This record gives sequence, structure tokens and C-alpha cells, in this order.
Amino acid sequence: MTYSGEQTTLFLRLVTILMPLGMYFLLLGLLNSRRHPQLLSGRRDFTLLMAAFSPMLILPALSALSLSWWSGLAVMGAVVALTAIGAPRSGRWVIYNLPADEARQVIRRALEAEGLAFEEGPGGFLAGEGRLGIQISAFGLLRNVSIRLSGSDQPLQQGFCRAVADQLLTCPAQTCPATVAMMMAAIVMIVAPLVLVAHRAGDIVRIVVDMLP
Repeated sequence: MTYSGEQTTLFLRLVTILMPLGMYFLLLGLLNSRRHPQLLSGRRDFTLLMAAFSPMLILPALSALSLSWWSGLAVMGAVVALTAIGAPRSGRWVIYNLPADEARQVIRRALEAEGLAFEEGPGGFLAGEGRLGIQISAFGLLRNVSIRLSGSDQPLQQGFCRAVADQLLTCPAQTCPATVAMMMAAIVMIVAPLVLVAHRAGDIVRIVVDMLP
């Protein structure tokens, strides 16, 4: 079976889209299969998400601008700028592989370890005589919990986050079925495109060289 240049380009685009997604799902699977729940800043979590899905934005833009080295740099620069602007600055965290009820227990213990009096409500906590607000939202399928902190006392927020990280080291984590499915999907996304284009390596190199100035 022979492949035209257009088919080779299509396969190359498929690899460009699926490989970052596969690596992202693989990373999520690894984070959700550790011995203890993992704490990640909202900024880092958003950056990983953008890195995985940005090819879906970049490839259509390159097609519209014509496939060239300089247009590629311009689009990449725009995506990096968008990531920098959209990423949460501070006060947002994600706990991977921890049910919502256990996350509340971790937060209670962290506040007690910091010697902070607190009030608990359906949406979260209010601690330190109102100086620290803690909003909680959960994604039950993957057992991930998002934490949003409010208040102008940055040292208080930093101390609380350190206390949460310390408490997570005492929490055993269990691998959920969704994590196993995610790891399997990641392997397929990484391996399948490589199998499709492996025998077209020469054509792919030629396409990449043609893009160079």
C-alpha cells in the first residue's frame, strides 16, 4: 500500500495531536496511582492541560496561516502567552486521587496543625478569624479535589498548603478503575500513531525539512 503526501501529512498531524494527549493521560494516571494523594498547584495543572490540548489549537491555526516555520513560531508564542495569562496565579491547588470526604478530613487536620480556628460549611471552610477562605470542589470520577484559597494573608495560605502536603503523606491512596482505563487509553494514544507512521519516517523527515527556512 502506498501513501500520498497528503496522507503522510494527515498521519503526522494525528501523531502531533494524540501524542501530547497520551502523555497527559499517562501523567494523570501516574499521579492517580501513587502511594499517597498528590498535591499540585493550579498553575502547574493548567499548564499541563494546555500542553496536552494546544496542538488542537495550533494545527488549525497553521493550516489557516499556511504551514511555515515562522507562522509556527507565531502560533506557539500565542499559545504560550495564552497559557501564561490564563494560568491561575496563586491560591489554587488540585489534590489527585482523594475522595471529597477524605479531603475535608485532611483540611481539618491541616487547620488544626496550624492552630487555626475554623468554621465548616457545605462549600468549604472559613479559618483564621475570616482571614482564610477555603472553597472545595470535587471531580468524583477521578477522585480529584480542587481547592481555592481566598484572603490577603499570603503567609497564612502558604503555611496551610504546607500543612496539607504534610497531611497527605499520611494518607494511603487506592488506584480507582478510572485510573486503569486512563493508563490504557494513554498507551493506545502513544503507540498507535507511532505504528501508523513508523514506515513513513523518510516522508515525515522530508515534510519537517520543507518547513525549515
